[in-house]
Formats: sequence, structure tokens, C-alpha cells
Amino acid sequence: MKQLIQRFLPIILGIVILALIGFDIQFSQSNLSTYEPFRLPLFALVFILTLGFSFPYASATSTSQLIRKITLSGMLIAIAIILERVISIPIGLTNRIAFGSAVVIASSLIVGPFYGMIVGASTDIFGFMLFNTTGLAFTPFVTVGYVVLGFLPYFLYRLFQGPMFKRFGVHILLGLLTLISTYAIYFAYANDSFTFRNGPEVLVIELDQVAFRIVGPIVLITVFFGFVGFIQWLKNFTKSQVLKPMTVALMVFIVEILITIIWGGLWRSIYFGASQWVFFFTQTGFFVIGYPIKTLLVYFLYLSYSRYNLLNEREKFPA
Repeated sequence: MKQLIQRFLPIILGIVILALIGFDIQFSQSNLSTYEPFRLPLFALVFILTLGFSFPYASATSTSQLIRKITLSGMLIAIAIILERVISIPIGLTNRIAFGSAVVIASSLIVGPFYGMIVGASTDIFGFMLFNTTGLAFTPFVTVGYVVLGFLPYFLYRLFQGPMFKRFGVHILLGLLTLISTYAIYFAYANDSFTFRNGPEVLVIELDQVAFRIVGPIVLITVFFGFVGFIQWLKNFTKSQVLKPMTVALMVFIVEILITIIWGGLWRSIYFGASQWVFFFTQTGFFVIGYPIKTLLVYFLYLSYSRYNLLNEREKFPA
């Protein structure tokens, strides 16, 4: 029964997250004044339920193992904050090119979903407290995204260990990347311009330019499909490794789509009162830059953990 729950839990959670996002979009557009007081309590309830689901994974076989997990979680929080807040490239007030979320995703695999949630929440909260230079107020919507980044990858990785994903993983990844590329290219050709809110700034971006309609699609397709080719090569090169690169690529893709594009676009539309479809497009640009690098960071972070045995035990990730 426990194995059955573990296998279908990521599917159930994925449906709940998508339903919550759809519910939020529908009510924020149709009846915002009535819905607004219930928005934060609703997301808080989902967070508490998720924490309850992950609590069984907080157990340790000994006190020393518990101490090591807590210590390792602290190290991961520090690394994530550095990569997210210090070694980053700010793009206006609300956007930046950073890779701390890769550490949060890796923490879900290394210390489990319960501690992964703590790593995710702490990365955002302490990072905001220590390195907030924007002057904007704290928003819990960002923290929700980081919590999911620390929770969901553990279960997605287990799900993607199935025979179907092992056999058709590369085809599934290519299909999903094609969908994202098609959406981005369609948006660029279907709109001559769009209004982009960057904090208090309101920028009008002209899309009827060579950079967006010719150079952009070429770069997008080259990055995505070149990356899939590299992952396929890495898969053949590291057949004996515990962590499979194609499985990691699929896992990171799903969580990044959910958090970077869908959730990132949604909370920005809530925060700034603009269309979520515009933010979905702009977040796709950040996804193109971050996805290949984050996938490799997650892969090599876990390999380093496994190779040097930071928990002093041979705890291979469950197949």
C-alpha cells in the first residue's frame, strides 16, 4: 500500500497544483474582490497538506543520521542563497538570472521531500531578509514556489524510473520542449508588442523585430535540441551511474515548467495586475536560459553527494 501511495502521490499532487492554478486564474479574473481574502489562506492550506504528506519522509534510522540530514540541509540552504542572491544577474526589480533553485531541487533528492521543503522555504525567506535590494515587499507566492521545488522532485524522480520513461524518455522530453518552443514562437508572431511590468516600471516590448522573430526562435531551438543531444550522450557515457541524466532532465523540466513559467507567470500577474499570458512568455525566456544549466547542476550535485558519501552511508537513491 505504501509503495502504491508513493507511486501515485506525484500524480495526485500534480493534479492538485494544476487544479489550484486553474481555480486561481478563473476566480481572479471573474470575481477578484470576493476571492481575494481567501487566496492566501487557500495556498497556506495546500502548503500544510503538502507538509503533512512529506512528514513520513522526515524520519531517520538514527540520531546521527538525523543530525547529518539537518547539517546537510543547512549547507544546501547556504549554497542556494549564494547562487540565487549573490551570484546572480538582476533583470529589473522582480527578475534575475540565478541558479539557486537547482540546489533546492537537488536537496529534494539528497535529504528527501520534508527537508527539501525546509531548504526551499529557508532559501527564499532568508535570502529575502539578507539580500533584498529591490525595496519591494515580501510575497509568500515566491516562497510557495520554492517549497514545491523542494518537495516535488523526489516523487517525480521515482515516477520517472518506470519502464515507459526509461524507454521513451528522450521522445517525451523532445515533445515537451517542442510544445514550449511552439508557444514562444507563436506568441512572438501573434503579437506585435506587449506591455511588460518590471516592478513599478511599465515597458512596451516590440516583438516585430528580427531579434524576436528570427534570432530568438533559432537560439531557442538550438539550445533545447542541442541540450537533448548532450543529455543523450551523457546517458550513454554514464550508464552505470545511480542517477540517470535523462530522468533528471525530465524531472527538472516538469518542476521548472510548473514553477518558473506557470507559477512564476501567475504570481506576477497577481502581484502586478497584468495578463498572465504575457508573463508566461517572459518566463519562458528565463526558462530557456536556466533549464540546461539547472539540469546539469542538479545532476552533478547529486553525483558529488553520492560519490563522496556526505551522509557516510551507501544510501543510493531508490530505484
